[in-house]
Formats: sequence, structure tokens, C-alpha cells
Amino acid sequence: MANQIGLPVQQGWEQPPANSKLTFRFNTQALPGLVASAPFPVGGDLRWRPASRATIGRDDFYLPLASLVDADGRAHGDGIAYVEHRNPPLKGGQTLYVWMRMADVVGEDNLMSAVLEFVGQKLPNAR
Repeated sequence: MANQIGLPVQQGWEQPPANSKLTFRFNTQALPGLVASAPFPVGGDLRWRPASRATIGRDDFYLPLASLVDADGRAHGDGIAYVEHRNPPLKGGQTLYVWMRMADVVGEDNLMSAVLEFVGQKLPNAR
């Protein structure tokens, strides 16, 4: 259902795998002001609903902005992702997905500043 409205989200988990040592890697070129990496939360609501390139159309543009990896380097999806929809019915639309706990990972002010700067660069009339 999420992909029908432009959200590139897939099922993740209710609890992270035991002893997985999960870390977010941030695209600091696209999200200036954020750290290069930060750990996945260890407490609170740990449900993970990652964005994934696999959930969008083949011709759509997908840019991962915060990817979650484990200690072995295995990818577990993206906590922040940007999509430019190039296929009907969403053709011409843009989606920015931000995982619900990302503010806890990098700090609310840091996240808002980075996301708003990114959106300002992507929206044609934002300048």
C-alpha cells in the first residue's frame, strides 16, 4: 500500500536481530551537517520500516541518504531516501522518506536542518 502513494517502504522488523551492531551511514554530501555514521537505537520503539529501491519503478530515481548496515556490512535498507517518480501514476512526483526514529539518531535540530536544506535544493520553486 505504501508504494501506491509514493513511499518506498518495505517490511522490516519489530526488534533488531540479536547482537547485530547496526549503524547508519549518512550521505553527508546530500545531508550536510550530519555525522558520517551513528548507531541504531538500543531502546524505545525499535520497529524498522526501511526504504528500498526494490519498492519503486524501474525508471524512478532513488537516492539513499541514510543506509543501515550491520557489523558484517550487510545492508538492512535505508532510513532516509529520496525518490523522483518517473512512472505513472506518480510521474513528476517526489518523495522523501525519513524513518520515525531518525531524530533520535542524529538529533532533531540536526535532522530538520539537513532535511530542509536537501528539500530546498530538490524543489524547483524553493529558491
